[in-house]
Amino acid sequence: MRKQEEQTQEVKSGEVVTSLKEYTLKEKITYKGESKGPGAKVKLNARQAERLKESGHI
Repeated sequence: MRKQEEQTQEVKSGEVVTSLKEYTLKEKITYKGESKGPGAKVKLNARQAERLKESGHI
């Protein structure tokens, strides 16, 4: 039920849902419960990528 609410909120906010794209990390992060270091490849949606670009992780 909560997942449906989140999807509804995304649609109401006017965000465009995009497919996942692959990025290379510059800094260490925890991704899906695993620690990933510099040079690792991760698949992110547009929102995740924007946040990590702002913080310098990708």
